[in-house]
Amino acid sequence: RNGMSGDSRENAVKIPDRYIAVDLETTGLDAKRDRIIEIGAVRVENGQKTASFHTMINPRRALEERIVRLTGISDEMVENAPDIGDKIGEFLDFCGQLFLVIMLFLITAF
Repeated sequence: RNGMSGDSRENAVKIPDRYIAVDLETTGLDAKRDRIIEIGAVRVENGQKTASFHTMINPRRALEERIVRLTGISDEMVENAPDIGDKIGEFLDFCGQLFLVIMLFLITAF
């Protein structure tokens, strides 16, 4: 039994009643080099979606073909989008003091 308890609930993570689920699309996985190109977020309270936030972000550079294929986001979709500095305050206001749940999906193509 791998030394694990028979009750898997003992090790379960407790998700708060109120949180923000966040999904970011980026130009890659290097935090120093790559940039955010899309922010999507949903406020969840007592298991119900109560609000959402979405914006495209202009990375100020051309997207690599592998990122276009992976995300479905093209240069045309972000060329007139705001800079991250113009939207981050709005995003943080949306989040408030709630716990953030970050969606992480890694593809071996990187």
